[in-house]
Amino acid sequence: MNKILLSLAFFSVFTGFGQDHGTGLIKNKKGYAKTALAERPMGYGENLPSSVNLKNYLPPIADQGSYGTCVGWSSTYYVATMEYAILNGITNQDEIRANSFDPFYTYLNCADQYDYFECSDGLVMDEAAQWLVENDLKRYAYNQLECGAKISKRNVASNSLLDLQAYYRLTDDLSTNEENLVSMKKAMSDKHPLFIGIDIYSSFYSIGSDGIYRPSAQDSYSGGHAMTMIGYDDNLNGGSFIIANSWGESWGDDGLLYMKYVDFFKLDPEAYYFETGLRPRSGSAGCVFGNCEEGYGRYVYGNGDVYEGDFSQGLRGGYGLYLWSFKSHFGGEWMSDNRHGSGYYMAPDNLTSGYWKDDVYNGYDPVENPLIEQEDIESPEDVFFILNDVESYDLLSDTDNLDRIENLNVTECVYGDCEDGFGIYVSGSSWVYAGQWSDGSRNGYGEFYWLGSDRGHVYKGEFSYGYRDGNGAYFYPEGNRYYGEWEEGNRNGYGALFYSDGSVSVGTWSDNVLEDDSMGFGKKDKLPLKDIANSKKTDIQNPSLAKKTPPSTKKKKK
Repeated sequence: MNKILLSLAFFSVFTGFGQDHGTGLIKNKKGYAKTALAERPMGYGENLPSSVNLKNYLPPIADQGSYGTCVGWSSTYYVATMEYAILNGITNQDEIRANSFDPFYTYLNCADQYDYFECSDGLVMDEAAQWLVENDLKRYAYNQLECGAKISKRNVASNSLLDLQAYYRLTDDLSTNEENLVSMKKAMSDKHPLFIGIDIYSSFYSIGSDGIYRPSAQDSYSGGHAMTMIGYDDNLNGGSFIIANSWGESWGDDGLLYMKYVDFFKLDPEAYYFETGLRPRSGSAGCVFGNCEEGYGRYVYGNGDVYEGDFSQGLRGGYGLYLWSFKSHFGGEWMSDNRHGSGYYMAPDNLTSGYWKDDVYNGYDPVENPLIEQEDIESPEDVFFILNDVESYDLLSDTDNLDRIENLNVTECVYGDCEDGFGIYVSGSSWVYAGQWSDGSRNGYGEFYWLGSDRGHVYKGEFSYGYRDGNGAYFYPEGNRYYGEWEEGNRNGYGALFYSDGSVSVGTWSDNVLEDDSMGFGKKDKLPLKDIANSKKTDIQNPSLAKKTPPSTKKKKK
């Protein structure tokens, strides 16, 4: 996802999406039964510790929202990230977060063609596990993805230090619950988080702040759900598992739940663990992995700093993640060894996101001048902070922000470089655009919000000389939305138009008309959409631009 404010999408998963919790596990009992069974430990677990808790290696609790992506979050964001942290002895939360793996990369590669745009259908656990063993992982912070995103070579970490070598199931219908329990406890005592799936019922949604699962005789079946088991305690409520969910920190005990052993085995469980290792590194300093000249690599500097990402001509160039030895990190775009483009900087007590140019963040150093929240707009420059605020960056859902921008009553480039670079342009009470520019036109990724009577129309995606061109998403105030390809301002190429009544038109488009109904859903015309190409909400040629140059400050040394 080539977003100007990419970190806001990255960190939004940790703040929650409200009460609309998605699931997404598709059960395949035959596939599970065919998976190799882990070697059974001898005895009845009398030599195992009475409790194990791998929470120190757990990345921050995430929220999958209403998406059916639980398998991606459990297998990749939680399990793979924890395996990497355990193998490298990483317990610092910021460092674990920085090294986390992308759940959407797994999900989108495994999802079928239709669900690629909605992320609602879910996945089969053993199929996802098999894919993870056969393919490389992608860092979450490296060129982020979202539902409907185009997976290209830029999204792919061509190599990963983490090697998921094999996966095994830990439960078997022919074994007793006690035997299955011992196998699961043995894997966790060997420091392996478990990739688990269970049937959930209505009482699961009402788990309180103590995190304890209490089934009810009036329960109704709700579907399958994948999570991550991070420990167990024989002395907790007569013996309980410790499980991390992907429904945000406001659910359960800060995102965790505690389920009795006896209750777990009533929920038709699946449980896997991965056999893992680290791929060989070439030394302890310098280019220790991959291609640090022209490609993807990992470079360890003499002072202990680490960079993992794209290299060009032996320099940091493209997408990459830089970790300072004092545990701060930057994820985003680079050019000639400098931060240059969209990205975020995270320190233990500070998150700064936005656009860098020649290693300088929007005209000032994020370490010495951390971004602070702006409550009100008092000048055109404040538009930048509204767009860049962690709590209110999504203008689509914050009408107060759009009201304040309209009330500015200005027509000018209010921040940055609206000729060649990143800039924010407000056109009176008509529209606001935040994104990339070149030759005085919208070129690259940007977000375009119409104002006034056209409020609610939003386009987020790629532009070419002022026109929607490439991949993008268009949102209508009625709730309709289109995800897909564009050319010269029109829907051209493969895409999906979702209607607020739940119907959908999916296939190949030509000048806004669905020509190839490849998915067999039929053309849906009962909710007519305005002709984007010919309406006043089409691409607008740029008026004269007033450049506003940010103040210069010293660069941050690495």
